[in-house]
Amino acid sequence: MSNSYDTQKFLCDSTVGRLCSYMRMTGFDTAMHPSHVPSDVLKSALDEERTILTRNSITAGMKLARDVVLLTEDDPWDQLRRVISSRHLTIETERILSRCLEDNEVLQPVPKDDVKGKVWPFVWATQNDFTTCPKCGRIFWPATHVEAMLSKLKSLGIVV
Repeated sequence: MSNSYDTQKFLCDSTVGRLCSYMRMTGFDTAMHPSHVPSDVLKSALDEERTILTRNSITAGMKLARDVVLLTEDDPWDQLRRVISSRHLTIETERILSRCLEDNEVLQPVPKDDVKGKVWPFVWATQNDFTTCPKCGRIFWPATHVEAMLSKLKSLGIVV
Protein backbone atom coordinates (compact mmCIF):
# COMPACT_ATOMS: atom_id res chain seq x y z
CA MET A 1 0.00 0.00 0.00
CA SER A 2 1.42 3.36 -0.94
CA ASN A 3 1.69 6.32 1.36
CA SER A 4 -1.33 8.54 1.52
CA TYR A 5 -2.05 10.90 4.34
CA ASP A 6 -5.37 11.69 2.70
CA THR A 7 -6.77 8.17 2.41
CA GLN A 8 -4.95 6.05 5.00
CA LYS A 9 -6.83 6.13 8.31
CA PHE A 10 -6.10 4.08 11.42
CA LEU A 11 -7.91 2.93 14.55
CA CYS A 12 -5.94 1.97 17.64
CA ASP A 13 -7.62 -0.13 20.28
CA SER A 14 -6.83 0.10 23.98
CA THR A 15 -3.92 -2.34 23.62
CA VAL A 16 -1.83 0.24 21.71
CA GLY A 17 -2.75 3.59 23.27
CA ARG A 18 0.71 5.15 23.14
CA LEU A 19 1.04 4.15 19.49
CA CYS A 20 -2.06 6.23 18.77
CA SER A 21 -0.24 9.37 19.96
CA TYR A 22 2.83 8.51 17.90
CA MET A 23 0.73 7.96 14.77
CA ARG A 24 -0.91 11.34 15.29
CA MET A 25 2.49 12.88 15.95
CA THR A 26 3.62 11.71 12.52
CA GLY A 27 0.51 13.24 10.97
CA PHE A 28 -1.68 10.22 10.31
CA ASP A 29 -5.42 10.30 10.95
CA THR A 30 -5.59 7.91 13.89
CA ALA A 31 -8.64 7.41 16.07
CA MET A 32 -8.46 5.80 19.50
CA HIS A 33 -11.08 3.27 20.48
CA PRO A 34 -11.50 3.18 24.26
CA SER A 35 -12.55 -0.46 24.33
CA HIS A 36 -10.63 -3.69 24.07
CA VAL A 37 -13.78 -5.60 23.06
CA PRO A 38 -13.01 -6.98 19.58
CA SER A 39 -16.53 -6.62 18.17
CA ASP A 40 -16.72 -2.95 19.26
CA VAL A 41 -13.33 -2.17 17.72
CA LEU A 42 -14.23 -3.98 14.50
CA LYS A 43 -17.57 -2.18 14.17
CA SER A 44 -15.90 1.23 14.54
CA ALA A 45 -13.16 0.34 12.06
CA LEU A 46 -15.66 -0.85 9.47
CA ASP A 47 -17.96 2.14 9.99
CA GLU A 48 -15.09 4.61 9.65
CA GLU A 49 -13.09 2.65 7.03
CA ARG A 50 -9.97 2.50 9.20
CA THR A 51 -7.09 0.06 9.47
CA ILE A 52 -7.09 -1.56 12.92
CA LEU A 53 -3.85 -1.39 14.90
CA THR A 54 -3.91 -3.87 17.77
CA ARG A 55 -2.01 -6.38 19.87
CA ASN A 56 -5.21 -8.39 20.33
CA SER A 57 -5.02 -11.57 18.24
CA ILE A 58 -8.75 -12.17 18.71
CA THR A 59 -9.54 -8.84 17.02
CA ALA A 60 -7.06 -9.59 14.22
CA GLY A 61 -8.55 -13.04 13.68
CA MET A 62 -12.19 -11.99 13.38
CA LYS A 63 -13.76 -13.01 10.10
CA LEU A 64 -14.76 -9.49 9.07
CA ALA A 65 -11.44 -7.94 10.13
CA ARG A 66 -9.96 -7.40 6.69
CA ASP A 67 -7.57 -4.56 7.34
CA VAL A 68 -5.60 -5.19 10.53
CA VAL A 69 -2.00 -4.80 11.63
CA LEU A 70 -1.42 -7.25 14.47
CA LEU A 71 1.47 -5.93 16.51
CA THR A 72 3.67 -8.15 18.63
CA GLU A 73 6.09 -5.44 19.73
CA ASP A 74 5.92 -4.14 23.30
CA ASP A 75 7.63 -0.80 22.72
CA PRO A 76 5.42 1.86 21.09
CA TRP A 77 8.35 3.17 19.00
CA ASP A 78 8.89 -0.35 17.63
CA GLN A 79 5.15 -0.57 16.97
CA LEU A 80 5.32 2.69 15.02
CA ARG A 81 8.25 1.42 13.00
CA ARG A 82 6.33 -1.79 12.26
CA VAL A 83 3.20 0.06 11.08
CA ILE A 84 5.27 2.38 8.87
CA SER A 85 7.10 -0.60 7.39
CA SER A 86 4.15 -2.97 6.96
CA ARG A 87 1.93 -0.31 5.38
CA HIS A 88 4.78 1.08 3.24
CA LEU A 89 4.28 4.57 4.60
CA THR A 90 6.63 7.49 4.25
CA ILE A 91 6.66 10.18 6.91
CA GLU A 92 6.50 13.65 5.43
CA THR A 93 8.44 16.00 7.68
CA GLU A 94 5.98 18.84 7.16
CA ARG A 95 3.20 16.57 8.47
CA ILE A 96 4.90 15.91 11.80
CA LEU A 97 2.87 17.55 14.58
CA SER A 98 0.17 18.62 12.13
CA ARG A 99 -2.57 16.95 14.23
CA CYS A 100 -3.73 17.48 17.77
CA LEU A 101 -2.32 14.66 19.87
CA GLU A 102 -5.42 14.74 22.07
CA ASP A 103 -8.31 14.66 19.60
CA ASN A 104 -6.76 13.94 16.18
CA GLU A 105 -7.95 17.16 14.50
CA VAL A 106 -5.78 18.80 11.85
CA LEU A 107 -4.16 21.89 13.33
CA GLN A 108 -4.98 25.22 11.70
CA PRO A 109 -2.58 28.15 11.29
CA VAL A 110 -3.46 31.14 13.44
CA PRO A 111 -2.08 34.69 13.18
CA LYS A 112 0.38 35.61 15.90
CA ASP A 113 -1.75 38.55 17.04
CA ASP A 114 -4.65 36.18 17.71
CA VAL A 115 -2.72 34.30 20.40
CA LYS A 116 -1.42 37.33 22.30
CA GLY A 117 -2.44 36.91 25.92
CA LYS A 118 -3.22 33.22 25.35
CA VAL A 119 0.40 32.04 25.45
CA TRP A 120 3.25 32.95 27.76
CA PRO A 121 4.75 36.39 27.00
CA PHE A 122 8.16 34.83 26.26
CA VAL A 123 6.59 32.44 23.74
CA TRP A 124 4.69 35.25 22.05
CA ALA A 125 7.86 37.37 21.87
CA THR A 126 10.11 34.61 20.51
CA GLN A 127 7.81 32.61 18.21
CA ASN A 128 6.13 33.61 14.97
CA ASP A 129 4.29 30.49 13.83
CA PHE A 130 1.27 29.26 15.75
CA THR A 131 -1.41 26.66 15.09
CA THR A 132 -4.55 25.78 16.96
CA CYS A 133 -6.83 22.78 17.27
CA PRO A 134 -10.29 23.64 15.97
CA LYS A 135 -11.87 21.19 18.42
CA CYS A 136 -10.16 21.74 21.78
CA GLY A 137 -8.67 25.19 21.16
CA ARG A 138 -5.14 24.28 22.27
CA ILE A 139 -2.42 26.49 20.79
CA PHE A 140 0.83 25.04 19.47
CA TRP A 141 4.14 26.51 18.29
CA PRO A 142 7.37 24.98 17.04
CA ALA A 143 9.86 24.74 19.89
CA THR A 144 12.71 22.45 20.82
CA HIS A 145 10.37 19.46 21.18
CA VAL A 146 9.88 19.45 17.39
CA GLU A 147 13.60 18.95 16.79
CA ALA A 148 13.70 16.31 19.55
CA MET A 149 10.87 14.35 17.88
CA LEU A 150 12.52 14.62 14.46
CA SER A 151 15.78 13.42 15.96
CA LYS A 152 14.03 10.42 17.58
CA LEU A 153 12.29 9.51 14.32
CA LYS A 154 15.59 9.78 12.43
CA SER A 155 17.36 7.59 14.98
CA LEU A 156 14.68 4.93 14.44
CA GLY A 157 15.10 5.13 10.67
CA ILE A 158 11.51 6.33 10.25
CA VAL A 159 12.48 9.73 8.86
CA VAL A 160 15.52 10.35 6.68
